[in-house]
Amino acid sequence: MILRKPMSGNHTFLVKNLQALTDFAEKFSGQLKPGDVVALIGTLGSGKTTFTQHLCKALRATSKVTSPTFTLINEYSAGVLTILHSDLYRLQETEIQNFLPELEARLENPNTITLVEWADKAPQLMYTWRLSFSLLPDNPDARNIHVSSC
Repeated sequence: MILRKPMSGNHTFLVKNLQALTDFAEKFSGQLKPGDVVALIGTLGSGKTTFTQHLCKALRATSKVTSPTFTLINEYSAGVLTILHSDLYRLQETEIQNFLPELEARLENPNTITLVEWADKAPQLMYTWRLSFSLLPDNPDARNIHVSSC
């Protein structure tokens, strides 16, 4: 897996195990810049939150990263950078419509990177990156991550 120059277009990466997911998150962190909004899409257990934990570590977040399924937004400090981690899994369409103004207001901070799990439930947001996680049926530890820049 090579992420040496800035990505554009569409790429699919085979991530064979947890160490490879950690490596991918570290390399992908180098692609991000303040203001980026990352859509994380995939089924339950496909690796969205685990990826986010490793990505935040690579970005030098100072606190433990947990799923925001019930809080809707977790915020982490990484030096001058703020990382917002949102999860839309349990929200219905009208709840998403009510929640989006709060999320969008927090996106106005120019030193923020935002990660949105279940982003396919809010296609109206302007995403910089889209990462789609899919499990491989023959190996429960492996997954494909399809990355596209928007």
